[in-house]
Parts: sequence; structure tokens; C-alpha cells
Amino acid sequence: LEVAARSPCHRFRAGAMLAKAHLDAGARAQAIEWYERAAEAAAPTPDAAHALLYDLASVLEAQGEGARALAVLLELQAEAGEYRDVSVRLEQLKVQMNS
Repeated sequence: LEVAARSPCHRFRAGAMLAKAHLDAGARAQAIEWYERAAEAAAPTPDAAHALLYDLASVLEAQGEGARALAVLLELQAEAGEYRDVSVRLEQLKVQMNS
């Protein structure tokens, strides 16, 4: 998968798969790295891009990186509008960051 992720046409899917594999193994930092690499590539569909950003924000939040998660969720909301529970999560993160 790492070799496939070097190819621009495979980077999104391979990066997303590597991120999930690292996440399943409990390696959040590596998962974040691969989610970010995948996010830089062209997604096959807008829905796939939105799902990847949502997952990236979730891992960032779980890793204690609230400011970065907030930035990703704001980007997602700008692109996708009312996607899943993004509005609720944004408000929760804003409250947590002001505490």
C-alpha cells in the first residue's frame, strides 16, 4: 500500500487504507499522517473526501489535537454543509477549547 500511495492516481485510496490499518493497530500518529497524505490527493468522489476528513478529525480529536480537529471540521463544513454531526462536534470543540 505504501508503494501504491506514491502514485497520484492511487494515493487517496491507498493512504486511506493505510490510515485505517494504523488506526486499527492503535497507532494514531501514523494514522493521522496517512489521513493527511490521502486528503492531499484527489478523492474519487466528494463523499469519499468528506468521509476521510470526518475520520481525520475524529482521530485528531482522540489524539488530543482539538485545534487541528476544529480546523478540519471547519473545512469539512465549508465543503459539505450539514454533514453527519459536524455542527454539534464543532460546538463541542469550541466549548472545550474555551475552557
